[in-house]
Amino acid sequence: MQAHAILFPARLHDSGHPVHVVEGLAHNPRTVPDVARVVARHLAKNDRRGVLLAGHSKGGVIGK
Repeated sequence: MQAHAILFPARLHDSGHPVHVVEGLAHNPRTVPDVARVVARHLAKNDRRGVLLAGHSKGGVIGK
């Protein structure tokens, strides 16, 4: 795992923001719409509303 993938969530957490990670998305070959559905299901299943999604590279596009 690249350092920024660990440091970015840690910095958010250390700044007082709760951080929740959607597991299994690193280096995924799936399409953006497919993964967007995975993230949407994760948010619904865990009752996450009013959240700010943060992502890197493809994860940033998925968050849109």
